[in-house]
Amino acid sequence: MNWIKRLFNKKAETKLDAPSLNIDGSFINADKFEGIWVAENVNGNYGASKSLRDNDYIDYHIWEDQNSSEIYKKHLPNTMVIRGNNPNIIFHGGCLGCISQRNNGIDRCKGCQYFKGNWRKPNLYVEGEMLI
Repeated sequence: MNWIKRLFNKKAETKLDAPSLNIDGSFINADKFEGIWVAENVNGNYGASKSLRDNDYIDYHIWEDQNSSEIYKKHLPNTMVIRGNNPNIIFHGGCLGCISQRNNGIDRCKGCQYFKGNWRKPNLYVEGEMLI
């Protein structure tokens, strides 16, 4: 339980990240994200997105969620895409049913083992409803 106290008692530093969206709402790194998506889903390089900085990794998953239908049509046109309805950004199957993002914000996900699949980190899963 000490790690929980340390997690919530950390003083937040104010750091301004580079903007991730253009004025029209499109992602600045959309071309880079598409290249990563192709590397992972077409070429089988499944760890390609793990080299991104944490905030870019979150942006990548948001971009992927928003563009999955059209990106599959473009690069894998013979693939049937079935997507469930989930209010979370899903980094791993372990995120399904977790309500931590809604209760604590997405920054808490950066400390979880399911974020980038780092199994040395603690499991910060918060039991919630299972939405499929």
